[in-house]
Amino acid sequence: MKVADRPWMAEAEIEIVDSIFRALRPRRVLEWGAGGSTLYFPQRYGFVESWIAVEHDAAFAEAVLARAAGKVEVLQLDEPGYWKQPRRLGKFDLIIVDGMYRVECLKVARGILEEGGVVILHDSGRSAYNEAWKLWPGSEELYPGEKPTGDGYFKHRGITVFWYGEVERGGWCRKYQVEPLGRPEYKPPRRRGRNSECGIRNAE
Repeated sequence: MKVADRPWMAEAEIEIVDSIFRALRPRRVLEWGAGGSTLYFPQRYGFVESWIAVEHDAAFAEAVLARAAGKVEVLQLDEPGYWKQPRRLGKFDLIIVDGMYRVECLKVARGILEEGGVVILHDSGRSAYNEAWKLWPGSEELYPGEKPTGDGYFKHRGITVFWYGEVERGGWCRKYQVEPLGRPEYKPPRRRGRNSECGIRNAE
């Protein structure tokens, strides 16, 4: 079974996720939905010490693990273990939700996200995930997604980040660099009482 070398995301989405890794420098990452992202991001960022990917398809999980970096663990889990099992794995600095049962995964993510971390929801523009916004006190859509194809199918429906804790809503500040490559750079939400580097002063 072939596994892509890059995440199945729009190029703009990959750049955004790259920027989140650069900003947060997470050591422990949990990913629901293995694939090209499982090969790409852990290899790209040496500060990632542990990457756990949860996958429902046994053959695909085996194919990903065969090519993954040594710090990557791929767990093949069926429901309800798919979303429940990660509760036993400790806390994570960054969580990516891009697989099955995404609303259930987002509910579990609230209890296993480290302070100052964020959850990335891919395809967040799908109406099936609207409940997610009720679960988290802080969120920001970073990419709205691409327009639908002629049959109404959205190939890439955007990225939203969620966070939980004492931070200012809207504290995640979008800053575009001109040099060297014009890449998007994102600043994580600041805890209350700290000044934002983007000119937004949080509540004291």
